[in-house]
Amino acid sequence: MTAIGAALATAGLYQRELNSERQRHRALAQEHSLLGETLEQCGQEFTQSQEKLLETSATLQAASGELRLRTEQANGLLARLEASERLCALLECEVERLQPMRKVATIIVHHSESPFGDVPTVDAWHRERGFAIGYHYLICNGQGGGEDGEIQFGRNEDVQGAHAKANYRNEGTLGVCLIGTDQFTAAQKKSLQELLLHLCRRHGLTPGTGTIQRHHEQCPGPNLDLAAIIAGVQGHLARN
Repeated sequence: MTAIGAALATAGLYQRELNSERQRHRALAQEHSLLGETLEQCGQEFTQSQEKLLETSATLQAASGELRLRTEQANGLLARLEASERLCALLECEVERLQPMRKVATIIVHHSESPFGDVPTVDAWHRERGFAIGYHYLICNGQGGGEDGEIQFGRNEDVQGAHAKANYRNEGTLGVCLIGTDQFTAAQKKSLQELLLHLCRRHGLTPGTGTIQRHHEQCPGPNLDLAAIIAGVQGHLARN
C-alpha cells in the first residue's frame, strides 16, 4: 500500500470514529434534553404539591378553628344545661316541699342507711340536696344525737314529704325513718310500733300491708320484721 493509500485509510478510520462520536453526542444531548424536561415536570409537580399542601393546611387550620369554636359553644351550652337542670331540681324540691299534704292514706317506713343521726343531721344531709328534711318522723338509735328509741318530729304532717319520689309515692304518704342500716334496736322497734299505732288512729287507717309499707324491699333492712310490727299494731287496736 502506498503512503497515500495508508493516509486515506487512516483518514477513513478517523472519519468513522468521528461519526460514531457525533452519534453518541447526539444521543447524550437527547438524554440530557429528556432529563431536563423530566426535571422541569418534577419541579412543576412539586410546586403544585406544595400549593395543594398549603391549601390543605389552610383548610385544616380553618376547620380546627371552627372545631374549637363549636367545642366552646357546646361546652357553654352544656354548662347552661347543667345549671338549668340543677335549678329545675331545686325548684322541683321547693315546690314539693311547699306542696300541701293530701289526705294521708299510707305510711312508708325507711332506714337512714347511716349508723347514726337525728333530725338536725338528716335535715343537713337533705339540704345539701336542695330541700329540707323529707321525713315526717325519725326514730333514733342513740348514736349521733337523740336517745335510743326517741321519736323526733321532722317535716310537718301538713306538708307533703320528700322521701319516696318514685311513682309519686310522696303524695298522701307519711315518711317514718329509722336511724340505722340493717340493725335496729329493740327500743326503736317498740317506738315504731307505738308511732304506727298513733298515726293509724290519727288518720283513720286500718293497719295492714296496704297502709303501712316499706320504701322498697331492702329499705328498711331485711332484719326489720315489719309484718310482725304491723301485726302488733293490729292486735293492739283489736284489744282496744
